[in-house]
Amino acid sequence: NASGLIVWVADRAGSALFPTLTHGYSPAVLARMSSIPRDADNAAAASWRLGELRTVTAQGHAPGALVTPIVTAEGCVGVLAAEITGLCDEGIAILAEAAGATTDTLINGHGLMAGGTLRQADGGGNKAISHLDFEGIEAAMGDAAAACE
Repeated sequence: NASGLIVWVADRAGSALFPTLTHGYSPAVLARMSSIPRDADNAAAASWRLGELRTVTAQGHAPGALVTPIVTAEGCVGVLAAEITGLCDEGIAILAEAAGATTDTLINGHGLMAGGTLRQADGGGNKAISHLDFEGIEAAMGDAAAACE
């Protein structure tokens, strides 16, 4: 289950990510959130710098995470981060694939706003997803949980 979602967007200088849209976090947690520097040693910064999907393994009571780059014609402009509770890396990967976001898939921010679909980038290259398949995620929860048993 996703316990929280954050859309992190880069500032104009490209030096830091800022939480722009959030879901699932208390006002107290949101008040403590700050920017993430481009060179930070975490999954959000790495996904942004490299334009690649990143996963974070859950440890103890801390949730795992799936972080996907948001790409426009100008390049990677931020990331979508989802905290995932109760799943191992393999389970998170199953959910990512069910959502249409894999290690070779980018989120197309313009397509998201226009309600687009998954497509192959012009001239080959990486696929771009312009919506997340939430029904697919829900349907894959059983397989994701089973992979972690």
